[in-house]
Amino acid sequence: MAKEKTFVVTAYKFADRSAHSYVVGVYNKKAMAIKMADAETEYRGGKYSCEVLECGMNANHKGHRPKEVYISEGQGATHSTI
Repeated sequence: MAKEKTFVVTAYKFADRSAHSYVVGVYNKKAMAIKMADAETEYRGGKYSCEVLECGMNANHKGHRPKEVYISEGQGATHSTI
């Protein structure tokens, strides 16, 4: 049986994990998660960058850590800042 994957989109103000953040949504398709990350970044005027994490559904934490698959292009967004 194939493991189900989910994609969690989280928005970070100015791409700063210690600043305000919130979950935009959880999706079962990577393309939809990326589309929603870009839409949220645009809606927030670029002040929030969104990170998309791929997670296994009901996975334990033994070797099943979330994997970063995308970061939207908001103000201050780089792979090293989020």
